[in-house]
Amino acid sequence: MIDSETYSNKIKDYNDLSAAIDNLNIMISNMFPSLILNDFKLVRLDITRDIRLIPEPIIHEYILLMRTMTLGYESKHNIEPEENTEDFRIEDSFNVINNSQGVEFVVYNKHRAAVNQEYPKRIRKYYKNTMRVEIRLNKRYIRKHTSYLDTDEAIFYFYNNRETIFKDFYSGIFKYPTDLCFISSDWQERFIHRAYPDSAKEQKMTKIILSIISDRKNMDRYSYETYHTKKSKIKKLSPFSKLGFSPIPLINEKISFLSSLDTVLLSLGQKFYQAVLIDTPSAAKLESVKFP
Repeated sequence: MIDSETYSNKIKDYNDLSAAIDNLNIMISNMFPSLILNDFKLVRLDITRDIRLIPEPIIHEYILLMRTMTLGYESKHNIEPEENTEDFRIEDSFNVINNSQGVEFVVYNKHRAAVNQEYPKRIRKYYKNTMRVEIRLNKRYIRKHTSYLDTDEAIFYFYNNRETIFKDFYSGIFKYPTDLCFISSDWQERFIHRAYPDSAKEQKMTKIILSIISDRKNMDRYSYETYHTKKSKIKKLSPFSKLGFSPIPLINEKISFLSSLDTVLLSLGQKFYQAVLIDTPSAAKLESVKFP
């Protein structure tokens, strides 16, 4: 069930999946006449989606931003690819694992992966400007949710619940909100000054931005200062949230605006990438942007 010259499956609905499982059963019976699919156990299942037409510098920026963001409870960076891959580039891959759940979350530059894996030229061309997002479920997760099901039923279970599984795990990856857009530090300072001119709040918010720029490795401390108050029992909206953008400034100075992670990873129908890259924004352009 693979589209010709793409390495991409063409399972579009339940009927396609049912046909694919029937074909798989035929293949198994031809190789092992005494066995069927349900004699095997699932030990890994990947839920994947390709987000197309994203310029490579934008893919790099999202990945680098995610690498600086504070992870949620029990999530940690998977450093094995970095340690075991020759010529590994951090801007091409973001990889997080949660061993207690048995889930791995990966965002990567699919075109670069196709080049590294020496795919044919037509395949590399097909994946140009593609950001691949994957939820990889290992046997711990699979057994927890489908131990009572046959293998074919388990496959249908994960297919029918793929969106819920993706959203549930994604919501816990990062410790702080992911619904805010990203803008350059220059535009951050302009908006802050416009909202809180010559005030103590302006000074504090600007200080946080400058601290992040100079020391992105301590993002958790700066994020905590942004999203919490001294009266910890009182949950107050971050001043940055009120203005509609993340306290984390963009890294690439040639980029002025990126949609939020939620928009990119969850709202696949939106052509967010058309408004993503603004090399030299004018005030009029920025005024027209409706921040999440």
